[in-house]
Amino acid sequence: MAKQRYDYTNHGRGFHNNATSQAARRRKKLNRILQIVGSIVAIGVLFLVYWVYSH
Repeated sequence: MAKQRYDYTNHGRGFHNNATSQAARRRKKLNRILQIVGSIVAIGVLFLVYWVYSH
């Protein structure tokens, strides 16, 4: 039953949807990397501002 349903979804998707899902996965990974980089940059800026004002 499960295998049959899996085959059906595979046939229903086709190539284009598979390609778009791969692109979406890549975009999601890129977004996570950008979020991490953004938070690091934000922390760095905060430390820089704090350091400049404290000296």
